[in-house]
Amino acid sequence: MTIIQKKIMPAAIARCVQRVDDKLSAARAKRQTYGDVVWNEGYGPHDARVYVKSGHGCTIIDDADNTFIDMGLGAGSAMLGHAHPAVVAAIAQQAARGTIYVAPNLLSHELGVLLKNILPAFGGFVFCNSGGEATMRALRLARAITGRKKIGIFSGGWHGGHDMLLVEEAPQSSAAAPQAFFRTAGAPPELLDLLVFLPYNHPNAFHLIEQHKHNLAMVMVEPAQGSNPRDDVGPFLKQLRKVTEQHNILLGFDEVITGFRLALAGGQEYFGVVPDVATYGKVLGGGLPIGMVAARPDYIQHIRGGGHAPVFMGGTFSANPLTMAAGLATVRHLQAEQTTIYPTLSRQGAHLRHTINQFCATQKISARMMGVGSFSRLMFTDQTIANRHERDIFEVADDVQKAFYWCLLDCGVYVGTNRVVFLSTQHTDDVVNKVAQAFCDTLAMFWAEGMLTS
Repeated sequence: MTIIQKKIMPAAIARCVQRVDDKLSAARAKRQTYGDVVWNEGYGPHDARVYVKSGHGCTIIDDADNTFIDMGLGAGSAMLGHAHPAVVAAIAQQAARGTIYVAPNLLSHELGVLLKNILPAFGGFVFCNSGGEATMRALRLARAITGRKKIGIFSGGWHGGHDMLLVEEAPQSSAAAPQAFFRTAGAPPELLDLLVFLPYNHPNAFHLIEQHKHNLAMVMVEPAQGSNPRDDVGPFLKQLRKVTEQHNILLGFDEVITGFRLALAGGQEYFGVVPDVATYGKVLGGGLPIGMVAARPDYIQHIRGGGHAPVFMGGTFSANPLTMAAGLATVRHLQAEQTTIYPTLSRQGAHLRHTINQFCATQKISARMMGVGSFSRLMFTDQTIANRHERDIFEVADDVQKAFYWCLLDCGVYVGTNRVVFLSTQHTDDVVNKVAQAFCDTLAMFWAEGMLTS
């Protein structure tokens, strides 16, 4: 057990950690014979809690045959649940016809036409292979359109693993003027000169945009951040739209999480704000790797030149037919069932948050669950927070949080390493109640042992 030393844990939590450790250790010896050869998600094999061998509906099964309710869902990608019949059938049918052509395929055009109906403000779409690739291409497009170099992003945001945006807020930063630093070794520090780091959900963001207006190509924001998902940021986003328009700065929405999840048309539909450029991923791919850049009609023309130098957007596996088949099946299902799917998921998300928050308030436990629609995050504090900056000030130590999610596995609930809790169409009301009970039971144990004092 490496996340926190068992010897300094209260006995009840140490026993819980040991139970989970024993449960997961059945297959660990077999994995260790291969050594540390695969490194993914920033973690080595020795850090991983669960090695998954299969998933169906809202559950996953690990290589020790433990079954967990999956609240990670591929970082929110599997909105229809694992192995949805329509998606599986579409993938199987296309696989028999070939998986990669590089030459254009009709499925990509079918998906594009469908998306144009759902996202009419955009003039076209560029497919790639991840949300990170999409944001990388969106930055390039914004610079080509405006002739400016700098990009504005917000503290607490996440825009993928490429060097340009792999930053976070320095711990001693001011809430009104956060300072960025790279969250990885190997990123050239000179890139920070091309960023304007803005305070999320804070009025000083607009003053900083005004200050840098002549150099900003685009301001990019997640309509709802995974680090502190909330439904009260509509006014902030509307003001952001107004300020960027005033200064001829592009507004970019990173909808990799929110796209097709908050609503069929994502965050722009949910909050009523239409950006100039948007990026997508996760849900759109139906569980296969995907990214997408969308832009207004006059902006999308820059990709082919349109009197300007063209903007490169290609890639070998971009718009590959296998992913297009999965994406088409997913979006068709979401569109056909949208009047049922989105209200149901929003109701379930609200119920999950209300149940946990009511329990914490009644028991006087210093924790609250925040969220919007079908995704949430547990905050290990009962203080009202406006952004991740305030979250990090008030929350308990990260080691305690890691131990909490480890013990949550003992209740049969899996939450991904980003700690965002996602719902799928396969999570029934009974399953949601089980998840809520698991959170409440684990919170009660940690509170009773004095582990949740801020």
